[in-house]
Amino acid sequence: MVTKKRKIVPTKSTITLEQALRLTKNLTGEGLAYLKSRGITEETAKRFRLGMIAGRFITVPLVYNWLDKIRCDAIKRRWLPQYHPKSAPKYSALPGSKTKGVFNFDVLRGPGVFGIIANSLFDVMLLDQLGYPAAGPFSGEADWEVKWSGYIQWSSILNIGDWDEEKKDNKGKRWRPGTQYMLKRAIKLGDAPNVERIINVYPPSGLTDITAMWEAGVDIKKWIVDTLKGETNETLLTRDTEA
Repeated sequence: MVTKKRKIVPTKSTITLEQALRLTKNLTGEGLAYLKSRGITEETAKRFRLGMIAGRFITVPLVYNWLDKIRCDAIKRRWLPQYHPKSAPKYSALPGSKTKGVFNFDVLRGPGVFGIIANSLFDVMLLDQLGYPAAGPFSGEADWEVKWSGYIQWSSILNIGDWDEEKKDNKGKRWRPGTQYMLKRAIKLGDAPNVERIINVYPPSGLTDITAMWEAGVDIKKWIVDTLKGETNETLLTRDTEA
């Protein structure tokens, strides 16, 4: 007996931009205080249309421009630390979300010779706040699809991995999740049409990610410039023209 293969139909998003914008009106008090503790200014929160839901979650929408129309395919919610149950994941998506996508997607197609791909949503926002074209996977740090690389116009890409806590598998093999995600992503970034250099880098010793660097008082701009020395002859400029 021949069994017919069932056609898989991609899930369509039922999330709307209007829904995300309604949530931005709730971003006050505890939400703003939490964002400040992560280095995110109110101006950046407005630019990325961050909001709140139920007074206990920060909302992060997946907003981008497609065919001259602003779309919103997903909204993720992140527990505020003071309310987070230990058994619950930090992030979850609102029903109807299609979370596969690139956070801050529009910068991939923007002008410039240099850009950054980071692991987490907060790292992307911090780097953007510092003036760098930065993007990252929206659904999770392990996700990056080759087709997304095709939109990248940069010739030099700084691919930043997290230096996560070391783990062991059931055979006793040691590994750090963020390092694997970064190296696998590097291969897929090779499909960027203009790419000449992919510079893979981890945060300084003892720090896990960009946010941890900010919390430790690291001069992130200087770290990026120092990382690029000897890797590219192009002048590195941020939006405010500070190298």
